[in-house]
Amino acid sequence: MSAMTFFRDLLLADQSVAAVISNRLWPLELPENGTLPAIVLTPVDESDDFHLGGQNRYPLARVVVDCIADSFPAADSLGDTVKDALVSFRGTSGIYRIDLIAADDVYPCGEGRLAG
Repeated sequence: MSAMTFFRDLLLADQSVAAVISNRLWPLELPENGTLPAIVLTPVDESDDFHLGGQNRYPLARVVVDCIADSFPAADSLGDTVKDALVSFRGTSGIYRIDLIAADDVYPCGEGRLAG
């Protein structure tokens, strides 16, 4: 399962997100004359490091989630709903265990960039 499939399944299963977009969640681009509001998922990267015994089997993935609506306030509200569904998610999807979903540049436990 790719990260795209996981994000799609998770967002469509969330009642708050589904109440706004129904099933209007698209990979890569919004169809021409697509009904709004909608979400477009775009993969950025997906990697899994290797060690002497093979793959770590602990992949990291980044996905852009575009929230598109008829107005900025509606798109912004949808974005907040999506963040509520995704950020800090921990759980399972099929055979995969998800340890953390974080917004880009948000690091748990004080990790990451130091202010200088």
